[in-house]
Amino acid sequence: MRRDLNPVRSPHLAPSEFFRHFLGANLMDDVFNSSLMPFWNSMRTDIKETEHAYLLEVDMPGFSKEHIQVEYHDGVLTISAQMDEARKETDYQMIRQERHEGRMSRSYRLDGIDEDQIQAVYRDGVLRLLMPKSSENSNYRKRIDVQ
Repeated sequence: MRRDLNPVRSPHLAPSEFFRHFLGANLMDDVFNSSLMPFWNSMRTDIKETEHAYLLEVDMPGFSKEHIQVEYHDGVLTISAQMDEARKETDYQMIRQERHEGRMSRSYRLDGIDEDQIQAVYRDGVLRLLMPKSSENSNYRKRIDVQ
């Protein structure tokens, strides 16, 4: 008796499998990893909490620290950045372009932060913010310098 080791496939495919099956895996990967979605995977963030502080680590590869702005206002931390690529007319044809220019921003609600003690360091494409907790809440806007 012969046994087939391939799994039995349902005649009903999930939408993602339907597109992969009929359009091909490479096409789907190109659509979701291409210039159609320039900041799809940008600003991935880890937020850690200790007894006395929050630590945020934000992936921001390709940015210079001069183009990163961090503000804390009314319990909301906002990180924004501008990516400027010099696009010059050249004598070659672009085959594929995955690097983009533009502005992006992301906000996080973190109440009870001591605004005067926030520290930000940008190194190797990762923005790290140390945000000590405070027992008091204040209502003023604070801009944080990125080191």
